[in-house]
Amino acid sequence: MSELVSVIVPMYNHARYIQQCLDSVYNEDYPNIELIIIDDGSNDESVEVAKKWREYHQGKLHRFHIETQENQGICKTLNRLVSIAEGEYIVLLASDDYLIKGGIEAKVSALKKNPQWLAVFSDAILIDPDSNIVSHSAIEYYNVNRYALQFTNLMAQQIIMFWTAPMQIMVFKKKAFNPIIGVGLYDETMCFEDRDMCLRLLAKQAYGFIDTCAYAYRVRIGQEGTPGVDTNSKRKDFHIISGKVFSHFSGINNLFLRAQYQSYIDRSKNKIYFYFWRLLMLILRGYYYFQLKYEQHFSQNAKYN
Repeated sequence: MSELVSVIVPMYNHARYIQQCLDSVYNEDYPNIELIIIDDGSNDESVEVAKKWREYHQGKLHRFHIETQENQGICKTLNRLVSIAEGEYIVLLASDDYLIKGGIEAKVSALKKNPQWLAVFSDAILIDPDSNIVSHSAIEYYNVNRYALQFTNLMAQQIIMFWTAPMQIMVFKKKAFNPIIGVGLYDETMCFEDRDMCLRLLAKQAYGFIDTCAYAYRVRIGQEGTPGVDTNSKRKDFHIISGKVFSHFSGINNLFLRAQYQSYIDRSKNKIYFYFWRLLMLILRGYYYFQLKYEQHFSQNAKYN
């Protein structure tokens, strides 16, 4: 029998989208799934919609669990979800997004074939608030270099220097959350969850990529930041994360993350240092771009020789 996969859904004010989200789990062709939902203090009809859905669909699932709580924020909610999950693999699914059929099987298969990976991400389609397709590839939409994602060192530099949406669409091995053999749980002091976790995985060289669309990711064109998260708080945490993890990297990655952190610290204290760090980041991005083009050029030449 296939290993149990836990699909965990942190839900917050997504009554409009939660049925589409849950339908995508039900329609997955992976044979052994449990579905766990925690509602993080929604003030709309999200819980009622999810419970109504359960009445007609839970029979196919190994287990369906739903609970509610006062608003705790995304990181505390995810840690609670992970603690409840019984699966060997964990799929993180936002309550306004949905899975693409076959994606769980593809990612679980990739994790089995690559024992050094603790988590894997993929490409995704982008959808708008009305579920219209914005792009058939998040990688292309956000100008992520697909070639770089095939190699551990280039992927780390791509993600560190050009953080964007596709990087956080993960499936984990459950042991990824073990603080000894994995990277530990989400940092509950952060107001958003994905970048910190991603960088910790990269630091252990335990993060992989598969070139398939396994997820539909909802975007709000023209809207800055994450709904429900203060933009200034997110900007602050973004740079604090860089300061937390830079010592776990070496070379260009260490230098870029340190510069990113210091530019935030010095932005109001010392304008000269601030501009120095920002210039250094620009130079490092230019070096990465040159290195990437150089490697792509010689890779293509080797292919045709």
